[in-house]
Amino acid sequence: MPLPSEILEDIKSRIDEAEDTIKSISDVISDLRASGIDASKQEAALSKAKDSLRELRVFYGRQLKR
Repeated sequence: MPLPSEILEDIKSRIDEAEDTIKSISDVISDLRASGIDASKQEAALSKAKDSLRELRVFYGRQLKR
């Protein structure tokens, strides 16, 4: 059973917000590395967030096709 269009719109808006947030966090991590601060923990957390976002995009794409 496909999801209602209102839910799909909500998912899309959350994906867009997450992409913007990930971009800004990536910039902060780059600044940390440039200043010589170890950001390995932040990079690991960001990597997990990117994986989750990728999964959500796949789910959204599949739901759109229904």
